Amino acid sequence: MLKIKYLMGLVVLAGLISCQQKKETGPVTIGINEAHFANVPLEKVLSGSEFVPLELTRESALSEFAMFLNWTSGYYLMDQYKSKTVFQFDKKGGFIRTIGKAGQGPGEFTNLGEALVTKNGVKILSGLTDTKIIGYDNKGQYLRTDQILARNSNSFAMNPKSGDYYFFVTGYQHLIQRVDGKSLQPADSFLIRNTRLTTAGVLTFSTTSQGAVLFYQPFDNRIFRLEKNMINLAYRFDVGPSTPLYDDMDADLQTKMVTQRELWFIYKALENSEWLYLLVAQQIAMDENESQFYSLLYQKKTGKIYQLPDTPDPGPLFRPAFSLGDDNILYTSVQPKIINQSAEWKAEFKKRGITLTPDGNYVVVKIPLGKLVQ
Repeated sequence: MLKIKYLMGLVVLAGLISCQQKKETGPVTIGINEAHFANVPLEKVLSGSEFVPLELTRESALSEFAMFLNWTSGYYLMDQYKSKTVFQFDKKGGFIRTIGKAGQGPGEFTNLGEALVTKNGVKILSGLTDTKIIGYDNKGQYLRTDQILARNSNSFAMNPKSGDYYFFVTGYQHLIQRVDGKSLQPADSFLIRNTRLTTAGVLTFSTTSQGAVLFYQPFDNRIFRLEKNMINLAYRFDVGPSTPLYDDMDADLQTKMVTQRELWFIYKALENSEWLYLLVAQQIAMDENESQFYSLLYQKKTGKIYQLPDTPDPGPLFRPAFSLGDDNILYTSVQPKIINQSAEWKAEFKKRGITLTPDGNYVVVKIPLGKLVQ
């Protein structure tokens, strides 16, 4: 069980209503029970993985808040809170540039809500009272700003096939707004909001290798799969009596789950045709903002759940994974200070001739899932 000092919470969603076409298939229920996990030894991860340290320069220093974006032809990270920019590195970890900055001028943004990478460049979600997308080309040059919705969005994604956007929006009857990728006009909405709950701004989307989008949010046990004109309930997770049921939640139950340390949530989900990756957390100490994290790999064919290795305090071993393609390689990262505290990590890096400093940038870890289950 992985202990963490920062909690940015997130988990899964809700009450399935769409203004247009809807289709639901039988969801897969995944039991979150540590006793049933198959633990993956650290030495197996180390021996089979590839490591890419990100270059540290004066301009490329990353804070602990930096988050990888879902892209592997090079690496992009957004820092919402400290640098308030997007960092770009090449496939070997060499620093290229920063993209965008906070400000009031052309190509600048009031806040960095989220970012995504496409083959044509980078798009940044911004807006304090409304929703704006600020676009940059592949060289980081500002292209245009589009105002999309009258209310602000906490998170967004682009459907890889249709080019349509999905926004997790505050203040609307439905949680998700679908916006046509060409006209940039609202086209559909999904999932009735539970107005009895209060939730902070969270990141709720990820894309799959099959060209769909996964959606999850706090205080729910469900993951939805979004496609152009439909939404399917794809997965449920079950933690017994503490399972959060979004439609049944109210403010009192929300408070109870937090104060009695029963708050479970899904922090991240990634999917390909064979695997579902989940970073699942249980809050255990509200006063210290501390949680136990589980990095899990659900194998669809067998129904078996593998748990990636963790580490004692301080902090997590593996940060949230950011890509899982059909090559079955899971992209995640680790901090150098964690590596330098582990004899196993230091021995593996010495063998490979990799030298790190404790205050260096993140190291990308490419884990081939097939080797883990052999």
